[in-house]
Amino acid sequence: MADLAELAAEYGVTLHAYADDNQLLIHCKAENTQTSVESLEECVEAIIGWMLANRLKINVDKTEFVWTGSERNLQSLCNCGKTNTEDRHH
Repeated sequence: MADLAELAAEYGVTLHAYADDNQLLIHCKAENTQTSVESLEECVEAIIGWMLANRLKINVDKTEFVWTGSERNLQSLCNCGKTNTEDRHH
């Protein structure tokens, strides 16, 4: 997994790996969410390429994007993803 962690780091993303489960983490301020989302998307694309080169496959059914933060900070995010259940119903 060292190669994969190094690849993620190239995009400013931290990789946490445990067995066959990987988490990609990126920290940002509310005003930088769009840039961070773009970096994360580019990182995922690079990881998919790495996985294909190593005869592995990403499970898209188990792949998700999750925002975390205080309620106030989550409300100030760009519309880069759903921030709470209420948003999902509109």
